Amino acid sequence: MRILNICFLAVILFVGCNDSKSQKQEQFIIKQIDKEYQERKTFFNKEFVNHFPARLDSNYITFTDCVSPEVGPLTLRLINKIDKSEDINKLIDGAIAKFVANDSCMLIINRFATRDRFYKIKLSNKEQKLINRNCYIGKIPIPNFWDSKIISDSTESRLPADFIIYVLDSKAGRFVSSDLLTDGSFMPDVWKNGFSKGIAVSKKRKIVIYWVDIW
Repeated sequence: MRILNICFLAVILFVGCNDSKSQKQEQFIIKQIDKEYQERKTFFNKEFVNHFPARLDSNYITFTDCVSPEVGPLTLRLINKIDKSEDINKLIDGAIAKFVANDSCMLIINRFATRDRFYKIKLSNKEQKLINRNCYIGKIPIPNFWDSKIISDSTESRLPADFIIYVLDSKAGRFVSSDLLTDGSFMPDVWKNGFSKGIAVSKKRKIVIYWVDIW
């Protein structure tokens, strides 16, 4: 199936064993996944991923990417445990917008995708009415985190309510070749194509999610 070749998920789980053999095994696995991470990052121009960590380390939890416009935006996501909070604070200081994950009206990129419904989505009449709402005016797009390891069906963003979403940059327009762009049918005309990048932070879980979406 084509999607399996263009959407990728890398997860690493460790049972709490701290002996030297376990640590060496963990380091080896992270090193191997980091190679894949570096390769996946090179698909995107540097300005879209320059807020992502340069390399994976022991704080790594999982990363995903997808480069099929039939599934939705071009995406890269990395979930890490928060270690150096000062690094996160530097990114937050440069944010152009901030949202709580359970805000009642947000401009969600590809808001209709779920884990059970993401490929060549056909919108119902009711869903069509959700594309343009007055409360979106002036809002900056944020991702639909339906493909995240951490997910909630109770919020529009599909992140649990304890996450704060910080947009670092976002612009409307075409930033990749046309064959990689979606048809923009899930977005208002003013945001038919564009990009959004940023981080989502949960202090409760001590987790940060780095993202970029291009559609």
